Amino acid sequence: MLPLMGLLVIVTLHWGQFLALFGLGVERPLLEFRLKQPPLPWLYVSVILVLVFLFEVLPYLEELVRGLHGRGMAHALALRLVPAQVRGTRDEVEKERSR
Repeated sequence: MLPLMGLLVIVTLHWGQFLALFGLGVERPLLEFRLKQPPLPWLYVSVILVLVFLFEVLPYLEELVRGLHGRGMAHALALRLVPAQVRGTRDEVEKERSR
């Protein structure tokens, strides 16, 4: 959803250039890369990057760690809760897990 919102913000800010890409409007399309003048302050860029990491990247990493941890713990917990006489030998357990 964020890439779509970012695209919409850029199109809104540069509507003339957006129309020029399709041959509409009065402007000629500017297709070269240019650095922003004046450049953004380093503090601003740093804060934005930290916020993106905290609110976009970190939750996905946390969910990945929880999922990987949970997958391993669920199997270990199931083996501990079922008595050895009921679950059979270790070979049977491994054979059941590989299915």
